Amino acid sequence: MNSTGNNYTGDTLINTGTLLLGPGTNILPNGTAVTIASGASLALTAGGNTEQIASLSGAGSINIGDNLFKT
Repeated sequence: MNSTGNNYTGDTLINTGTLLLGPGTNILPNGTAVTIASGASLALTAGGNTEQIASLSGAGSINIGDNLFKT
């Protein structure tokens, strides 16, 4: 995903694979609860990402590199 114009609401569930967020700010909705299942991952590309979410849970992995991720 690399658009700040995403307009979905609700939770963000990553059940398998990798959700890769491209450069940008607030690509995920600020109020979303992110769950990353075991074996799945969330990755932010280099380039100044800033994401703010409601919560983060699950047994998966997250790679934020040099980006900023707030809960």
